[in-house]
Amino acid sequence: MTLRKFALTASTILTVAATPLLADGHGVKFDPAKSLAAISADINVFNASVGSQVFTADGEFLGRVTEFVYDDEENPMLTVELDGEAPFTESTLIVMGDDEDIAIDGTDVTLNADSARLQVLRTDVGNDGTGDTARVQF
Repeated sequence: MTLRKFALTASTILTVAATPLLADGHGVKFDPAKSLAAISADINVFNASVGSQVFTADGEFLGRVTEFVYDDEENPMLTVELDGEAPFTESTLIVMGDDEDIAIDGTDVTLNADSARLQVLRTDVGNDGTGDTARVQF
């Protein structure tokens, strides 16, 4: 038996053996939203948001995105360098939420809240080592 035939036979046996383990009802289900393509598309969109302008739902300019990461629960977390006219006295705003709370349209990021609601959603204030930081959790 050639190496190629052996590899093909071995992979077929492994596939047949693993199929019952991957079937629905055994704890593993296919979720198209969690597929590699969907996750990659989300990451590309959010990474493209770095440098974007951030606005409230009513169009008030807050500042620009300086960093994007996912938190431990795989929700987007944006770091925004606040404009001097923003409704916060801090220099940085960290926004934590999900796709429904943070909308990216081209070069703009819109938060699903106006300034007053952002103040209510504010979870804590701290110092990030470079200046004061406000956090908003949707």
